[in-house]
Amino acid sequence: MTSKNPFLAAALLSLAVIGVAFWLISPAIVQSNSGIGVPGVPDDWSNHHLVFSHPGSFSDAVRSGSLQNWYRLVTEPRFTMQQLRRTRVVGRPDPVRLPKLEVGNDWTMSLGSGGKVGAGQFPAKYTFLINSAPSCAGDYVVYNTGLAGSSTQASVVAFNNLYGTTCSTPVPNIYWAYNTGGTAATSPIISPNGNEVAFVETVGTTANLVVLRFANSGGTVSSPASINSVANGSYSHCIAPCYTTIPFSGGANDTNSPPFYIYDGSDVMYAGDNNGLLHKFTGVFAGTPAESTSNGWPVTVSSGNILTGAVYEPGSTLLFVGSSSANLYSVTTTGASSQTVVASGTLGVGTGVVAPPLVDSTPAAAKVYAIVGDDNTGSETCGGGATGPCNGLYQFATNFAGGTTGIKEILGQGAAATTVYAGSFDNVHYTGNGTTGNLYVCGTESPGNHPRLWQIPMNATFNAAVHIYNTPASGAASCSPVTEILGTKLLTTLTTAITTTTQTAITVASTGTATDDYIQVDSEIMQITAGGGTTNLTVTRGQLGTTAATHANGATVDDIQDWIFLGVSANGIAATGCTAGSACLYNFLITAAGTSGTATAGLAVSGGSSGTIVDNTSTTTGASQIYFSSLTNGTCVGNGTTGNGTGGCATQAPQSGP
Repeated sequence: MTSKNPFLAAALLSLAVIGVAFWLISPAIVQSNSGIGVPGVPDDWSNHHLVFSHPGSFSDAVRSGSLQNWYRLVTEPRFTMQQLRRTRVVGRPDPVRLPKLEVGNDWTMSLGSGGKVGAGQFPAKYTFLINSAPSCAGDYVVYNTGLAGSSTQASVVAFNNLYGTTCSTPVPNIYWAYNTGGTAATSPIISPNGNEVAFVETVGTTANLVVLRFANSGGTVSSPASINSVANGSYSHCIAPCYTTIPFSGGANDTNSPPFYIYDGSDVMYAGDNNGLLHKFTGVFAGTPAESTSNGWPVTVSSGNILTGAVYEPGSTLLFVGSSSANLYSVTTTGASSQTVVASGTLGVGTGVVAPPLVDSTPAAAKVYAIVGDDNTGSETCGGGATGPCNGLYQFATNFAGGTTGIKEILGQGAAATTVYAGSFDNVHYTGNGTTGNLYVCGTESPGNHPRLWQIPMNATFNAAVHIYNTPASGAASCSPVTEILGTKLLTTLTTAITTTTQTAITVASTGTATDDYIQVDSEIMQITAGGGTTNLTVTRGQLGTTAATHANGATVDDIQDWIFLGVSANGIAATGCTAGSACLYNFLITAAGTSGTATAGLAVSGGSSGTIVDNTSTTTGASQIYFSSLTNGTCVGNGTTGNGTGGCATQAPQSGP
């Protein structure tokens, strides 16, 4: 098995090593261009917090002494899923240009009055055929409602038949809506095979992990479908729809730590609670769901404090978690009788670390990022020129020592009550070795606690000057997390081989590109300097941190568009689709970003948006979408039959024009 694309080669190695066992009882396997079976792919909050920049080659790993970590990374299922999303390896490229989509949401469905996924939380999406034609029946998106489940209110709801230009009416369809007896206020996750979901819900003041096997049950948010509650021991053989609950040991609540699932076949899940304990659950989807109470579990991480979601880094086998105490922690997962906790120094005050850590898993030098809204300094100069305290972004090595505070990038002026969510890297960073490209974070700046979109250049020492890339609001507001997606304007193929690294004249099968566009062939990015709109292109080689290489006749040519999405809760700036002063969701095209930029489009979203999940990167019209919920009540359009009215709105919008 060979490939000119090291990303793809590593992803295919991962598939070859882990096989179909990783996917548990996968109901469907699709074929990649390599001939290897690849099932559908879930996407949830965790895939925005554990990411993988360039793994390098086997030889690179040997030379750097990081072979073991390299092997763990390239055989890590999450790495495979990321590469499937970013390298277009599934299905044949469709040489049809994706038309510019109209600004505006495609659909909005009510989650109930006051319903919402939540600030900093995410819905979850299952894509049945990743990077291929969308599946109306197989693709679905799951939203927690943030409301107490009852006979008249679903605690969790899923929609399928998502795509208005492809699927039959009504769009969307309520796939299922269930009352599980509690309040689900944090992000749901989806099983590897796409048949189950898991989430944390609160009953009274106690957290339960809910594991749910669904069916095409229908129902509505205000009239949930019937579902059976079963004992843990009966769950593995219950007939869908059914669910079981596992109370968190110790009886604490969990309002900020969604579950993190390990996709390596161990069937293990982790979640924190509001009393500083980190819990381990076993047999979650393929066995008997239970909490582990041996080998030191649950682990006391930060006694009496609220934990973030925990993020597992496969190279080190460590979990990383933040706390309202404003510390970052690493926790071992392999201790035979107990687990070791390492605490950073205190990073700030106020709300502390609210967002789960952002982990960039690179074989030689994995890094962990934690962010605070108030770094507890009063004299330093913040990134926008105001005097501190500031938003503080901290970079740590995975093996950081206790009491250390890593390397700090100072962003905008902060305050004790300020919450800043994790950012997203750009595509240049993903194609590099962890020290290229930029990280984008929506923080704050004076005067008036204005949101700022900060661009943080990535380099080996993490000490470059930061830039105010955009000011998305004119007054006080909070930001959503930032989400990035490598989108596709056109997929085509080479019609002749590129035989040298200096060749600048290339031919492709389709028109539809434009001069100045960036195209990706295997792992190399080129810029079109002439011939846009024709099949004969002149290009500049090895752009955006990539290296010129040879490429075979028939290789996929992807006209790339790198997007980021973020929302503000009030006082938004004017952009196509969004009126000045509104709460809005914006997108920015950052394919070859300078140090500043403007929003391409916007969408008014009542109260601002939750975190954004992105689905297919497809050339099928209407199949490249984003999903989020509003944070306050608005007018939800519904599907013509149900889902209309006033409430928090589950929303689908196009990537190129939210």
